[in-house]
Amino acid sequence: MNGARSEERIRAFLALPLSEEQRAEVDRKIAPLRVLGEPVRWVPAENLHVTLRFFGDIGNEGRVRIEERARRAVADTAPFPFRLGAAGAFPNLRGARVLWVGVSDGEEAIVSLAARVEDSIEGLGFLREKRFHAHITVGRTKGALSPRFRDRFAVLPIEPIEAPAGSFLLMKSTLDPRGARYEVLHEFVF
Repeated sequence: MNGARSEERIRAFLALPLSEEQRAEVDRKIAPLRVLGEPVRWVPAENLHVTLRFFGDIGNEGRVRIEERARRAVADTAPFPFRLGAAGAFPNLRGARVLWVGVSDGEEAIVSLAARVEDSIEGLGFLREKRFHAHITVGRTKGALSPRFRDRFAVLPIEPIEAPAGSFLLMKSTLDPRGARYEVLHEFVF
């Protein structure tokens, strides 16, 4: 080798944080489902958020460019409220790969913010996201879910707790056998 060090790369994404009350509500309603023995890797309460944009592995230069562009996305953004919504799954509950809790009031504002983020990073080499759905991933499946579980999850009684959205976060995700660990790298305040 010529002595040049390889650039450190990180898995990164932009996230809209939930309030403590929202995280606690989702965690409280998911808790009885965690013990049913279904093939689901549950997301810990401290990791719950709305992903605005996942980047995958980026280097330091990419991180700096994303931060510069993300500042543009919040330049004309005013704080807005959003509420927790109903539960669902991608692609659907029968063939679920991802279990989620949706967003009700405020969904349009989150979709608009995600579109501004998408527009702001244009030209940085990321494929444009085709479709955005505001949601909070609560679990990832590792196999087929029982009909009984699907029926219970479909009617999960989530309280529509409202919280203000006043910023989003650039997050680092470190994969670990016990699950992903997240670290806040930068906060973008509206």
